Amino acid sequence: MIDEVFTPFYEACKPTRCGFGHIYAIPCYYPHKNLEFFRPATFSNEPTKTFASTFEIKTAGADSFKHNHPLSIPKLDSNEEFVVVRAKPRYGIVLIPECPIEGFKEAGYHGTIWRPLSLIGQVFGLADTASGESDFGPNFIRNLKKLDFPQLMFLPKHKGLFVVDSMLRLDECQSVFTDHLKHTGFRLSDEVTKLLRWQLKFLTTGEYDEEYELYRELMAEE
Repeated sequence: MIDEVFTPFYEACKPTRCGFGHIYAIPCYYPHKNLEFFRPATFSNEPTKTFASTFEIKTAGADSFKHNHPLSIPKLDSNEEFVVVRAKPRYGIVLIPECPIEGFKEAGYHGTIWRPLSLIGQVFGLADTASGESDFGPNFIRNLKKLDFPQLMFLPKHKGLFVVDSMLRLDECQSVFTDHLKHTGFRLSDEVTKLLRWQLKFLTTGEYDEEYELYRELMAEE
């Protein structure tokens, strides 16, 4: 099992510049299956009708992202929407740290080339943090520990970090501005970091690293 093979699983580290495998507390939004928008409910007493003070939730329809109510305050173009999403704090693991582009200037271009963003994989608990009762069956967790799911990685609980056993979801990643990253003081250990790189390679390219393939074969025999 992955938690038996890799010890230690985590290592303490200083919250310096973020790197692959570092663990942060981040604000995470839920993917929205049913698309909804905040649309103006009333406008201010202003002839251009570009100042909205109250909003109501509307289900996405035929006029999605092509409405007739561009706003100055709050700023909203006619091909933009205020999307209704829920969010909560979660832990996340850095998959692509921010990559500054230094000294780049292009005549006549006024856009932003580099944004201080990092790609983060979200961490989900496998049990209720209050009761400790598992949200998943034992067979699933056993298969998770045996590396059966390329898009998922088992993360054992750890004092000062994860209250319950958890999993990293590589199919739920988000770009997060660096200013919103709160370092936990932990990162994945060197060996687990290598495993995560192998897993990402297999998930994105279908190509096996020999060591990753060996680990999966050995754990499949358990």
